[in-house]
Amino acid sequence: MKTAKYFLYGALGVAVVLLLTSDKAKAVRDDLEDKAKENANKWKGKLWNMAGNAKGTLSELRELLNSEIEGLSDDARARIEKIVNKTARSADGIKRNVANNLS
Repeated sequence: MKTAKYFLYGALGVAVVLLLTSDKAKAVRDDLEDKAKENANKWKGKLWNMAGNAKGTLSELRELLNSEIEGLSDDARARIEKIVNKTARSADGIKRNVANNLS
């Protein structure tokens, strides 16, 4: 059984060396890198849009709270505004992080 393990580990080592050093392996690695970058940019774009949409929605919610909701105590209104503002700051932070990573 030990011999089979050593043979398996040896074959795995040879495969890794071939994958890391051969020309075909370089092409495969380059393709993987290109796909990863493409997918990363796609996801960054989606996150950018989501953060922008979240900020717009939060602005609408803030306006609604300030103008149309009656009967809320000042304390409840202040707590809701605090939550909305914190969420808006989080959306801005996500948008900034995505923007920094897009460039």
